[in-house]
Amino acid sequence: MKTKFPNLQLKHQIFILCSGIVFLLFIVSFYCFRITTVKIHKNAEIRVLEEINKYRQSRGLNILYSDERITEAARDHSLKMAQGLVPLGHFHSYLRFEKISQSGLEWVAAAENVACVPRLGDPAMEVFKIWTKERGYKKNMEGDFDLTGIGIAQNQTSGEYYLTQIFVKTK
Repeated sequence: MKTKFPNLQLKHQIFILCSGIVFLLFIVSFYCFRITTVKIHKNAEIRVLEEINKYRQSRGLNILYSDERITEAARDHSLKMAQGLVPLGHFHSYLRFEKISQSGLEWVAAAENVACVPRLGDPAMEVFKIWTKERGYKKNMEGDFDLTGIGIAQNQTSGEYYLTQIFVKTK
């Protein structure tokens, strides 16, 4: 028996194939280009600075003053880590230090602490505990610096907090 529409089966197959391709593209784009919601925690940034200054004072060291140019570089790095755009760590720290120089701040020494803490508890206290226990972090906290910037960003999906503190000794 002949059908009136001989190409209908072929058109149906093409439609199914195209639908499958569109679906796959949607799935791939969801995973490759997903948007991660991130939140900055300015109050926690202030608490970290307060704890570090208490720590420094207890050891007879000068307090650190927050500088907005340094804070901007620290926040930017924390945001990128929280979004998964860069790995946790000191990835391209020289670019942050260069950005600080380009802002007009003249410095002779710089260092950086980074961390990722779970959403449990107060991120300021959690990171302070981590940084005071590890030799490298502690060395930076006790270093001969006068300015700092702290950035704390939270990945709203995982709940993890990403923290960056940059230490600077000005000229």
